[in-house]
Amino acid sequence: MKTKFLGIILLLVFYSDCFSQKIESKKVIKELKLNLHHLNLVYFLEPSCPVSQKYQSIIAAIEKEFQTKDINTTFVFPATFSTEKEIIEFSREINPEATIIFDAKKKITSKVGAKITPEVFLINSLGEIEYHGAIDDWYYQLGKSRNEPTQHYLRNAIKNYLLKT
Repeated sequence: MKTKFLGIILLLVFYSDCFSQKIESKKVIKELKLNLHHLNLVYFLEPSCPVSQKYQSIIAAIEKEFQTKDINTTFVFPATFSTEKEIIEFSREINPEATIIFDAKKKITSKVGAKITPEVFLINSLGEIEYHGAIDDWYYQLGKSRNEPTQHYLRNAIKNYLLKT
């Protein structure tokens, strides 16, 4: 019983922390090129990362699914493993209209707390983080994946946000 109670407390702490954050710094909002008149998707990716590569088609499908919903997309590339040309090609395959940010010094990455690629932030027009985390549960542990995702975290977060507005 104590373990179950502790698990519920930890879950509540985790979720309250994830969903109550606000990007306070106007400088970070400017650096991320957020459009505060729209919903913003900020993906942290790396073209040489096998998981980021596998998520290209999933991200492209999400972009296509919500293309009429006034969502601003930004791709942030925090690593220096890929060339500028590779990053641009990688991005354009997903969404040719997305903003690309090269963050080799990881200034933006550390300010928002991104830790892994791929990782996504859904940020509302007030600069509040509506969702932060994995795109789905396809990869559930380092080197471990399902045949296909069973939980679509990002899609659900976008749909829930759009239902609220």
